Amino acid sequence: ERSRVCDVVLSTVREVMSSAEHPFCFEIFSANRKSYLLQAEGPHDYQAWIRAIRCVACLPPLLSAPHLK
Repeated sequence: ERSRVCDVVLSTVREVMSSAEHPFCFEIFSANRKSYLLQAEGPHDYQAWIRAIRCVACLPPLLSAPHLK
């Protein structure tokens, strides 16, 4: 079952310095001032997630997946 955690349309994403214990981490800052620390499975997923979130965050509100609201 899907559930929305945060609206990435109004969010920003920050790359987090990787460590041996926590590689491929990034942080999402939502419009409600909460932050979410996420970890990708590998370097390709890491870049894909960051690119996708940044791309969606640049979309005008009417073009951003209204069916997920």
